[in-house]
Amino acid sequence: MLQGNWREYIVVVPDIHHGEPCIKGTRVPVAVIVGSLADGMSFQEIQEAPSIDCASYSRCAGLCGRSCTSRAMAAPTRMNSSLRIKVDEDLPKAAAQLLRARGYKDTMSVLDQDMGGWKDSALWEVVQSEHRFLITADKGFADIRTHAPGTHYGV
Repeated sequence: MLQGNWREYIVVVPDIHHGEPCIKGTRVPVAVIVGSLADGMSFQEIQEAPSIDCASYSRCAGLCGRSCTSRAMAAPTRMNSSLRIKVDEDLPKAAAQLLRARGYKDTMSVLDQDMGGWKDSALWEVVQSEHRFLITADKGFADIRTHAPGTHYGV
């Protein structure tokens, strides 16, 4: 059983990560933390991503049992190596580093720009103004009713 009040660590705000339970003060969903643990990452490795204390990780692990899947990234071709990418804070910081190492040189993370905890609409506005493709675990950005194909730089 969890010790303490989970609401000290986890919030649900409709316009942050489209209402998914997130670590308080961030855009990092609880499911991403738990999924990372389920995929074999250690607390130490996860802490290298967004800065969240161990107590928050423990609360998340106790609250949610959902896991995320890992996907391998292909090396860029000559055509897509100039793609401008923004990696959301709900993914490990290593994702942006891996993309840069694989040839996607113009890759930035939300955390690189101190945009952690921003509302979805504000984040989307910046991503679009920078002409970037957004990589995120936030399923709300995949809603074609609000982000119709062909009207943005990609999600």
